[in-house]
Amino acid sequence: MEKGVIIIMMTKTDFCQMTIDKWKRDNNVDEVTEDDVFQSSCLGIAMDYLGLIKDKHIKEYLSSRGGIFFTHYINPIKSLSFRELLELLPEEI
Repeated sequence: MEKGVIIIMMTKTDFCQMTIDKWKRDNNVDEVTEDDVFQSSCLGIAMDYLGLIKDKHIKEYLSSRGGIFFTHYINPIKSLSFRELLELLPEEI
């Protein structure tokens, strides 16, 4: 393993909830809405995974999005989309 890399195991649900919680903190809001997905594809994908998206047009919009996901812990940066990273995580631990 590359020096300085920390692996934290979490489930898909944990990762999605963490993404939503971070977005709420960063944007100083108490709740997320379906309209917020147009500001962040990662947020939208997380909300969709957790069943928080009901509108079929928004679901369709999100189906074509990968979500840009950056990590500052990998050097050189090897990028995965949010959706690709989500697929790598287990359903449960």
